[in-house]
Amino acid sequence: MSFYNTRMGCDGTVHYGYMTPQVRGRLFFRPSLVVLTMTVREIMRPRLPRNQIISIVPSIRASLCNQDCGDPAVGLIGRVLIGLALLGGTTASAAGGFELARDGQSLAVIVSPHPVSTAPPGASSIADLTISSPKAGILLHENFEGTAGTSIDTLGWKTTKGTNVIGHGGTVHALPGRENEFAATSEKVLAVGHTVTEEDPLSVTFVVKPPVARQEEAWMYVRVHTAEGKRWTHGVGIRPNGKLIFAVAAEPNDPDRVEVPAEAGRALDLKMLLGPKHVRWFWRTHGKDEDWQPITSWGGDGEVTISGVRISSNNHISNTGESLATRRIITATRDLRRVLDEATGASFEVVTEPPADRAVKQILVGNTPAIRQLVPDIDWGSLEPDDVVIRTAGDNLILSGGEPRGIVYAIYTFLQDVVGCRWWTAGAEQIPRVPDLAVPTLDMRYHPRFEFRVVTGLQAASFEARAWHRLSFDLTFDTGTHSITKQLPKKLFLEHPEWFMYCLDDGFPNKKYNFQATLRGFERTIRTETERNDLDFFREVIKIAKRTQRIPQQPCLNSEGARRTITRNALAELDANPDAWRTRPSVLWVTQNDGRYLCRCEKCAAVQSEEGSDSANWVRLVNGIAAEVEKRNPNVLVGMFAYLHTEAPPRKIKPRKNVLVYTALLQNNKRDSVSHYQSHADNIRKWSEISNHFWVWDYDTNFRNYFQPHPNYYVNGESLKFFRDVGLDGVMVQSSRGVAADLAAMRTWVTAQMMWNPDRDPRELMVEFTNGYYGAAGPWIVRYIDLLHEVVHRKADYWLGCYRDDTTGWLELEDIHAAIDLLNEAAHVVKDDPVLANRVWMARRAIDFAWLDRYDELTNTAREQGIDLGLPDPAMVIDSLAPHRNHWGNFREGPRPADFYAYFDKLRERFPAKQQP
Repeated sequence: MSFYNTRMGCDGTVHYGYMTPQVRGRLFFRPSLVVLTMTVREIMRPRLPRNQIISIVPSIRASLCNQDCGDPAVGLIGRVLIGLALLGGTTASAAGGFELARDGQSLAVIVSPHPVSTAPPGASSIADLTISSPKAGILLHENFEGTAGTSIDTLGWKTTKGTNVIGHGGTVHALPGRENEFAATSEKVLAVGHTVTEEDPLSVTFVVKPPVARQEEAWMYVRVHTAEGKRWTHGVGIRPNGKLIFAVAAEPNDPDRVEVPAEAGRALDLKMLLGPKHVRWFWRTHGKDEDWQPITSWGGDGEVTISGVRISSNNHISNTGESLATRRIITATRDLRRVLDEATGASFEVVTEPPADRAVKQILVGNTPAIRQLVPDIDWGSLEPDDVVIRTAGDNLILSGGEPRGIVYAIYTFLQDVVGCRWWTAGAEQIPRVPDLAVPTLDMRYHPRFEFRVVTGLQAASFEARAWHRLSFDLTFDTGTHSITKQLPKKLFLEHPEWFMYCLDDGFPNKKYNFQATLRGFERTIRTETERNDLDFFREVIKIAKRTQRIPQQPCLNSEGARRTITRNALAELDANPDAWRTRPSVLWVTQNDGRYLCRCEKCAAVQSEEGSDSANWVRLVNGIAAEVEKRNPNVLVGMFAYLHTEAPPRKIKPRKNVLVYTALLQNNKRDSVSHYQSHADNIRKWSEISNHFWVWDYDTNFRNYFQPHPNYYVNGESLKFFRDVGLDGVMVQSSRGVAADLAAMRTWVTAQMMWNPDRDPRELMVEFTNGYYGAAGPWIVRYIDLLHEVVHRKADYWLGCYRDDTTGWLELEDIHAAIDLLNEAAHVVKDDPVLANRVWMARRAIDFAWLDRYDELTNTAREQGIDLGLPDPAMVIDSLAPHRNHWGNFREGPRPADFYAYFDKLRERFPAKQQP
């Protein structure tokens, strides 16, 4: 087990404290070597819980010395704290080990089975972009001619992400970046804006060439937009299964995705026709004299003025031909070399064969015969995909583990827990300066407590983030989907309404989901969403529903026809791509639609009454499918939701051994850990008792406004400890999107650390993050966090849900004053550091959005109470946000427009810019 809870005294004493061993030690330093003396007392647990650490082993944990230590050697070498090995109940000595660098010179080479020095081949490309209209003629034509390799900014474009460069033959493509991807976005303002009318629609044509390999999800597109932020998009995407789809998007909503026909060529001509009433998309194989083939169409948004165009590529280096697992190891090995170089000042060589000079030490990466020969006692075939092996053997340091992810995790565990690096978030890493780097004897085999560790949202969106945070990556299944819409398509309702749910008017489970309310919803869709292509379907649905009192919102799980159809389509998905199900975990989802709709026919209702929950009907369905799946592939789990009306477990029936239960905790108060709420906690305990495989889908943000304060900062850590104790196998936390989301980097980092090792202390992690990310402002940020935490708990019955319009009900004017004072102090102590000052400024955005949204109410409160409003000039605050209007992404979860520009424009309208003198 790692020595995670540590502190260093000014005399160099390292104090270790964690759940099971109790260790206290002292580090002594000399320029080229770390010597450890320790006294140890082990307190053994009676037994290790399921899926716990296979061997509790030494780890080295980074820590920063207090600023007043005074000893520069302690400040330098004190970043490396040395742990002990515990194997089979006996203590192991940490003596031994060897040096990796001395006086800024490397003493070891990195040996990897894959070369890391070769540049990856090109990514997707875009060529021959033309924007025109019948009356205005050509508004923009780009053939992207110029010196190959130069940025397209030389052609008048403005690049906002990555680098788009001119390629051979009049193409443009993105250069590879550090996040294992080709990612770039560039925009250009039209010389003359074009107003789209019925007589003068806009035409956008271009050529797109997707990457050769299709091994990971990717997108490449051209977009036209208005100055207000409305946009229309055309391009190509790659699904996780490698299939190409047309990536089209329109205001106000997006049409369904359409797969690119298998007969399409390597390069495609794409065309978009934008009119005030309709937008239409077309394709054809490039270089062939063919007619344009329609893709789909959508309703228009009236007469709009197009002011600019964007080209974007976001596709991964793993789409260039090498296997995905290989590319991941190459990327991690490249990071290993880069960080060791920067930490020591040395230059570490990466080779594919061991050096001839036996005196040269080796850092061995991978799962090679040489590694297996050095460590013959490990049963390599028994390693799980995420298992980590870090071991010293003679003059060799081994970084290995299970495949496909364990090797990558081993590299980043070594960098974090041994070298002392921190990767707080993209562009913010902390690498110690250790010219003399030595490691002790290491013998680590670690199995993460949770096999499934996912944080959604912007902060964990890239492979780089997921790898550094040791989250699950490259899963071959969706992390959560409502699959029933594919397995029992709603279009079948027109022929087989008896396959779908019977709906009552008794208000069960609430009036929103009864029969008449549902019909009114269908009628409202027909009346208001006139741009949709499926309105005739809804008209037929209403006719059939009035005759049968059935609706296509959920299946009838006691309909034999529905069960056969769902089973057939689920098994077809399994059989369609056998390679996608080879790694563990693999999940075939059979999951309910969103919302509280459930069938109330006589048979379904009888099961619900007998078993106490509609989950019983789903368990019966999924058990039948799981029996068939086991015959085809015993490693595949069949996943079902325990969500809303299925959250409670059944009284009698149990899931089969290859069924995964995935409970989504949308209904509990997010102010506290789920363990605080008895009904939800009891449901989790019961599901864990009756299920072989059990995951949780949790939420840590306000989906109505990511940017406002949502003070559940300690909840994830506490919940993860509860999940560990109960025996859960996996956790996903659905988090925020958008650049200015409330303390999103801290949330992601702390949550990821707890997912990797739930024995850690979430508050200590929070303090470590704030000190590392905000520098001297860190203690003030923690005080701000504690203030909001205390305030939201002031009312014992306050409900902090996932869908709050604003902070009304928990945040008062005096609390806002106190928060602003703390953040002002934070800003003051880092005012001379532009990077830290900007990070504090971003943290300040949440409290500013809170009072801006409630400005009139707070003004009245101040007047009624006879106190000073004490808030900044709102117009000036909005002025400071103006440069970010189009660049901060989503501020909420749908409906569109959900981009920050929509939020900004509403605030700007309320608080106009002051007239300049």
